Amino acid sequence: MNNQIAHALDLWIEITGVDPSVNTFHIRDFDVHDMNNELKESLSYDPEQITTAILMKFFLSEYLNNKSFTVKSILNDYKSLTTYLAKCRELLDLLDTEELSHIVEEFKCEMKDALAHYDIERLDVFSVAEDATNLAFLRRDALRSIETLTVHQFAQGVPDTERPIVYKSVHQFWSIDALIQSACRMKSGISLNLICDPKSDASYFVFAYRNGGTVGILTDKPKFDHPLQKYMSRARASGRDFMERIARHHFPYSLMDIAYGDNGRAYVVENTTGLTVHSGSSQMKEIKDLEPDEILWAIMMFSLIEEKMFKQNYKTAELSYTGAMIRSSNIMLETAKDNQLAVTNYLQLDAPQLSPADVTTEKLLKDWVRPPTRINEWIEKRYAHKIPDALLNTLENDGKQIYLLPNHLAKESSFSSRIMPRLLEKATLMLPGNVEPSDSSFHLVQLSDQELSHVLDFSFDKKEFLNKTEQLHTMDSTMIGTAEEIRADLRLTARYNMAKILQVEVDKEFVERHNEIIEWYTTAVQKNLPKLHRAIAERQLIVPTSMEYGFASEPIDRGGNILRMVDDTDHYGHHVQLHSWKKSGGNQYGCIVNESKASIMALFRPYTPQALAILCGCDVSELPDILQHWTRLDHYHGNSILDRIDPMDWAIDNPWAKLNLDIGIYLSKTGYTELQKQHCFKPDKFWIKPKEKPEPNARQVFVKPKAGDEVEFLQWDNMGHERAPERPWIGVVTEVVRVGRVNGIYRIKRHHDSKIITIHGYQSLLIPKQARNYPSVTHL
Repeated sequence: MNNQIAHALDLWIEITGVDPSVNTFHIRDFDVHDMNNELKESLSYDPEQITTAILMKFFLSEYLNNKSFTVKSILNDYKSLTTYLAKCRELLDLLDTEELSHIVEEFKCEMKDALAHYDIERLDVFSVAEDATNLAFLRRDALRSIETLTVHQFAQGVPDTERPIVYKSVHQFWSIDALIQSACRMKSGISLNLICDPKSDASYFVFAYRNGGTVGILTDKPKFDHPLQKYMSRARASGRDFMERIARHHFPYSLMDIAYGDNGRAYVVENTTGLTVHSGSSQMKEIKDLEPDEILWAIMMFSLIEEKMFKQNYKTAELSYTGAMIRSSNIMLETAKDNQLAVTNYLQLDAPQLSPADVTTEKLLKDWVRPPTRINEWIEKRYAHKIPDALLNTLENDGKQIYLLPNHLAKESSFSSRIMPRLLEKATLMLPGNVEPSDSSFHLVQLSDQELSHVLDFSFDKKEFLNKTEQLHTMDSTMIGTAEEIRADLRLTARYNMAKILQVEVDKEFVERHNEIIEWYTTAVQKNLPKLHRAIAERQLIVPTSMEYGFASEPIDRGGNILRMVDDTDHYGHHVQLHSWKKSGGNQYGCIVNESKASIMALFRPYTPQALAILCGCDVSELPDILQHWTRLDHYHGNSILDRIDPMDWAIDNPWAKLNLDIGIYLSKTGYTELQKQHCFKPDKFWIKPKEKPEPNARQVFVKPKAGDEVEFLQWDNMGHERAPERPWIGVVTEVVRVGRVNGIYRIKRHHDSKIITIHGYQSLLIPKQARNYPSVTHL
């Protein structure tokens, strides 16, 4: 068979003219390119190559049905056509041998026997089983699934000698731990199950099996780069990924309420009442009642799983663990003991409780795909002593979320009057670990989505609530991974929760000290006015180099001259305003030099503490502690949705960085001139702009021409300008059909040949004098 397939592939390439080993192809060969990919995938998974032969036969039929020749091409090269047809006949004969037909019939009989074993008598299922092409695609998909589905084993032990039982119903579970306990209790066999995730499109299917003392699963569980990714992904991205999972395998997603978009995406119709998390399971449907392709694929998978996991006794290199095993590291051993499993290989999960000292920037440098920017490291060091250990080790509790309610939020009338009392009444309160309640900067509440909706009711917008509070991340009940993967996710979760607590702390200090910092800064700048006056006279204030690394751009030096002179007083982007007087209710300011009405401004725009120190006339160490860390430099940290990035770089929104410390000094023109003379600089009068000369190719528009006016027209005729004489094109307006700059209609009699043409819009007409001044007029 292998030699036949090799020869068949050579003929296929000759017939289609598309070489599968070449990556480039013509757009007309796109369908053949897809067929080649299907054949390559089949060859990689099917050592017997029977599936490949059936698929090639189907593809050849499809290709030849759409292949055509013109009579002229046949007459021009009849010999080549006969050679081509001979190759087609040879390939058809190779794919229609008695041996292959016998193998296909045997496979059909095996599938029918399997259907009978599962008590399946439905005609639609048997109809699919009778179609060799359908079976070939399903077999190819099953062979791919047994190789690509993720395998997790939670305990390894002595295999069973008896043939496994195949359980005939699909069950749903609300946690992977409940499924594992169920697998430990069942006799050696295989079951098909759905694990429901609170985020519906992250739900996944599982083949669970027990082979003596070995308990494991094969699953299409989406692989996230970090535990927060599934909550951060945009709807269109998760919908696309979900559709790819559905298309790649034939798990019974028909059991879920799925809506399919015309954009190649799939979406789960969410239950508006919320998902109730259970500890047990429930039966969804018997396998015999699934869709035909799901039934046949599942039967093939049961056979392949039996071969790999039972007869070959496949073992993973590492054991896997779940969320429950973090709480109780010996839960698997206890479950195995209760169910008399002969476990020979099990290592307890070593995942101790984490403290702030365990998840510092330095200790987690190897956890991230790119080095952290450290831009918020000062916040971490400033408030680390206020981080409760308990809030770094948060595990899911019946689907409830943990919210931090900042103390300053409770002072808002809209929040304190109704929402706060109801939250404290309905929510399950938790003490903030090792932080005394009196010292805490927040209230801590834990409640489900349904409870939150009930508390907020119609009196408070949920989006506003989420924007004003901080939500901690909890390790969910559907998590699975190796020991190191679990520990890495725990560290990231702790780091993220630390960032959220730090957010509350830095927000609190910002609210308390914002006015104090602005007052100090304004006073310091006023004391340093003499030096700023000289900078204005010189029209520059140089600060040290400071590089900004933004997204998809070259680094920008924000050092150098931070002074800009503007010739008006309508700039509102500065926070510190220095003037001698201000007219109430208007936009009039007094010059800082001579108290006359200001008409120009000096704008200083700092980016770093070094620039602030120069503006204040002091050293950086003399700035208030907060301002010593202030920066408005943009440091690109990477894509926190797709990659494992330090949460300190993206989960903290530093309010101090948004503090506008630009300085606007109001001046009159005479005051500015006085400063320049005082500091021995020649007055430059930058507000006087040189008159702009008209561009040599600028077009002068003739406004509303009248009948009898001589004009230059810019369109020769509708056929283009290829045969037109040299410009200018001159003519006389014979009729004004309709006046209009764009939609007007003008009849023009050309001087060149006396032909009357129609010009649309007077913007296409110039007077001859202007045409002589501007000979290179661009036509419309």
